[in-house]
Amino acid sequence: MNRPVSAGHRRALIVDDSRTAQVRLRKMLERYGLEIDVAASAEEALSYLSVRTPAVIFLDHLMPGLDGFEALRIIKSNPRTAMIPVVMYTSKSGEVYVGQARALGAIDVLSKDVIAPSNLENVLRVIGLLPKDAAPAQSTPPPAAAPRPPAEAAPPAAPGTGPEADHEALLELLRRQTAHLLEIHLAKLRQEVVMQSRSLYKRLARDLKALAEREPAPPPPPPPPPPAPRAGRGAQAVIVLLLLVLLVQQWRLFARLETPPVAPAPTAAAPVEPTPPVAAAPEGPSPFALLAALQWALNEDNLVPFGVTPLGEASLPRLQELVGRLDQAGFRGTVLLRVHRGDFCVVHDEGGQPRLPPPETPIEDCRRLGETTGAGGLQDVMSVAFVNFLVSAPPLVEGRLRIDVDHRGFSEPRLPYPEDARLAGEWNRIAAANNRIEVRFDPRLEE
Repeated sequence: MNRPVSAGHRRALIVDDSRTAQVRLRKMLERYGLEIDVAASAEEALSYLSVRTPAVIFLDHLMPGLDGFEALRIIKSNPRTAMIPVVMYTSKSGEVYVGQARALGAIDVLSKDVIAPSNLENVLRVIGLLPKDAAPAQSTPPPAAAPRPPAEAAPPAAPGTGPEADHEALLELLRRQTAHLLEIHLAKLRQEVVMQSRSLYKRLARDLKALAEREPAPPPPPPPPPPAPRAGRGAQAVIVLLLLVLLVQQWRLFARLETPPVAPAPTAAAPVEPTPPVAAAPEGPSPFALLAALQWALNEDNLVPFGVTPLGEASLPRLQELVGRLDQAGFRGTVLLRVHRGDFCVVHDEGGQPRLPPPETPIEDCRRLGETTGAGGLQDVMSVAFVNFLVSAPPLVEGRLRIDVDHRGFSEPRLPYPEDARLAGEWNRIAAANNRIEVRFDPRLEE
């Protein structure tokens, strides 16, 4: 898995969909010796922030997709990026807008229409990227000034004023905002966990009751039935939960059997009697067999719809529940997530985005993803929420569990593609069955 890495301390990120605005601000920042990176959208900026940490972010407001305030909320709600200073660089203005931006965590607002160098210098000084006595580089040296008579010394600055006091005030503001955002985030997480737990318990009780009521009296032995269709999501959820319960019990029993009992030392007054043979532990399913069964149950219905990020918001709740229950069971090891992409036959809309054609479309009128956009990389199969989960979940951060992501692309289809397919629908039915996430467990028990 790719791990986030830090960038240099003098790197700025400009997030703007306007090429003209990018070039203009870039030239101004380069005069102060800053290295500049550019993102054309908020989504591209969030992907950038998952692997690099700039010293400051200049964020536009009006952009396709997420706007500036939505991106600012995500940046400030992630503990890893919450302390990065963000400056809104936009054509919007007014006291109301400035107040909203600062309430969300921005340290200042710069206007695209007129950027005063002094305003930019003040921002860079406040965040520590420009020394107090520094000035931007000049293309030609200024003419030498005529000598002037010595002037009276300026009075010293009053305590609690000046750039240092402004810097401390900004840091204190950032600390308060970060603490407030973390409290909101944790409260929301606790509420979601409680609601999901209650819903899970009610659904499990309802499903078990329905199964018990539908159980008929044993009929005479019927002839062998035809293969049953795949179980629905409700029945599969019950199977997975029962397997997890059995896994908790068997794993704890296995851990107890691994530790032999210590016999008491014989005393001098009593003769040593031979130890009676220990009865063998009752046979039953091993935790490894239950892991294999759980692995099978998870992989039976793990398809990803076309256009949906495999490791995104849709699959994240199931993964969070799985990690929590494995940690509760005492499992120590690696959960391997293999992402397989379906090689769909697609057409492209006016914006150049791939979409599925009608099923009756001749296969000659569409092109496979492998021939156009390709399978993509890790950044294309993981969402920002999934990356945040990897770097914040206690079982993963504290080293009790590990999640590895293996992007297999189109290389290992579950079903072979039909070579004689004539219609896009025939081909894409197989591609949908191959577009999936495969779960594997690699247990490593502690000695």
